[in-house]
Amino acid sequence: MADRLTRRYLGGMTSVEIYVLIILLAVVVVCCVVIWGLSMILRRRRMVEFHKGPGNPDAPAPTTAWRRFTGALGAAYARPEWLRIPEAKRLHTADQIYYGYGSSLTPFAVVNVLRIDWGVRNSQQAHERLTEAQKVIAENAAAVVLQRGLPGGEPAFRDRLARSGAPEDAVEAFLTRARDARDSRDAEAHPGQEVVVDIEGLAFDIARVANLVRWSGFVRYVEAEQGYDYLDGIGVAAAAVFSDWDDFADTYLGGLSSRFKGGSKQYSRAVEWLRSDPDSPWARQPWIVAGSGSS
Repeated sequence: MADRLTRRYLGGMTSVEIYVLIILLAVVVVCCVVIWGLSMILRRRRMVEFHKGPGNPDAPAPTTAWRRFTGALGAAYARPEWLRIPEAKRLHTADQIYYGYGSSLTPFAVVNVLRIDWGVRNSQQAHERLTEAQKVIAENAAAVVLQRGLPGGEPAFRDRLARSGAPEDAVEAFLTRARDARDSRDAEAHPGQEVVVDIEGLAFDIARVANLVRWSGFVRYVEAEQGYDYLDGIGVAAAAVFSDWDDFADTYLGGLSSRFKGGSKQYSRAVEWLRSDPDSPWARQPWIVAGSGSS
């Protein structure tokens, strides 16, 4: 009777066939467990590698005015991360995230968002993206300077950035680009013709590329000094164009609204918090302004 029921529910399979099927299922289960175990080992090893990089929770937050300023340019993207993750699960301090390479997200979540949002899957692609983005930002900022001039004039601009800790080579590279833009304009048939620059797009790019540096450093697509080189170029461009955090914020929000018709509230709310809360990273790190007092 039992044998007939077995045949009925297993399609007429013999006892030997049933035994073979059980063995195969057992092999599949064992293989799945082995694969899962190997993936966990590899994941732990990769996590260890992540934590050797600039996003290491033990790495101290930047303390110099210039490094804090350049890091805070991307704070509109760090703020929603901070709010999304419960305090008990955060591995980094607020200063490590707002000024440094830390993130409230897991490295694997950042790897995923880099792939989706930026098309970046590895170190080479991160460097390619950042190199091109830094170049575009510098060119657009130089075009704005061509129209407006440098805040306080070149000597004051150079002196202020030097006292804030900006590398001299980064400042000189931008000033050279600005002079080249001026010489190119003067050599044209219509030297008085202005180049139209999307300044809202420039602010938007500065913020999101600064955040791209943070994310890339967090997952070790770039090392700390490499990321600082990108931030130096972005920071000099920002200081050359915008007068303070409010100016930068208003212009960024204009760029944000023109590029995201929906889903941007978390960033606009972050900006409002950044410029209104006395404990925000923008309130604690003044904008780098030519001719003003020391930070």
